[in-house]
Amino acid sequence: MYGKIRIIQASNKYTDQIIKRIDRVYGEYGYWVNTNKYDKDLLDIEKNYCSKKGCFWLAMHNSRLVGTIAVKPIDNQLIEIKRLYVEKNGVAQIFLWAYIIMPILLHIQKIIKKLYFGQILNLTVLILFI
Repeated sequence: MYGKIRIIQASNKYTDQIIKRIDRVYGEYGYWVNTNKYDKDLLDIEKNYCSKKGCFWLAMHNSRLVGTIAVKPIDNQLIEIKRLYVEKNGVAQIFLWAYIIMPILLHIQKIIKKLYFGQILNLTVLILFI
């Protein structure tokens, strides 16, 4: 995978692509996306993230989804980072960090500063690879 990673804001038109990617990760651990319960938020990203001072971003390489991340406010001073998934596809870990994860995190840092949140709560302790 060579070339620049573009970070774009997700919309509901990407729902199927996002669910398929995340389901692939879950499958590696014996789970699946459950849009009836735990993963309902994925069915309407615009409502559940973008309209609540949060956002959901996609890392795209050409037209292929290679990573996701979302932020969601808990209150006026605290924001949660969630849904951080990055495609592995046999690529070295350093490449993932340098070209996918860092641009996503730097982009989010700018948004968080813009929204004046005081703290970041990261409940996504483990980065799962899709």
